[in-house]
Amino acid sequence: MQTTYIEAGKLRQRITVTDPATVGGTQAPDGELIPDADPAPIYKDLPARIEFVSGKQVYTAATFTSQVTHRVTIRWAPGIKPQQRITFLDAEGQTRQLQIMFIDNPDERRRMLILNCLERDQSARADVVTQI
Repeated sequence: MQTTYIEAGKLRQRITVTDPATVGGTQAPDGELIPDADPAPIYKDLPARIEFVSGKQVYTAATFTSQVTHRVTIRWAPGIKPQQRITFLDAEGQTRQLQIMFIDNPDERRRMLILNCLERDQSARADVVTQI
């Protein structure tokens, strides 16, 4: 049986949850769409447990890109949705971003959420952009 509570000592990371940047209609001279400024955080300094799940190399557009999946466990928080971003500092002080792919509320009792996330190479990261 799966544990339906979270031990406080396991929530060692601090994360920030934001909506993805939206396209504001601005276009660069080369035709690239320029996203608006990063949106305000939905949650900031939220205690979390981040666990590595798997990694793979994907061949796209004539280059190899790493795709790494993580499981992020937090206490239940309203308003968290797929496609939002998680930002955190890793042990080496590097800022990393994860994209929430799907959310699991294990016992449907509003105790905790398990966020299944995807991280891509910084060099080939594909942010989700929502058009207005």
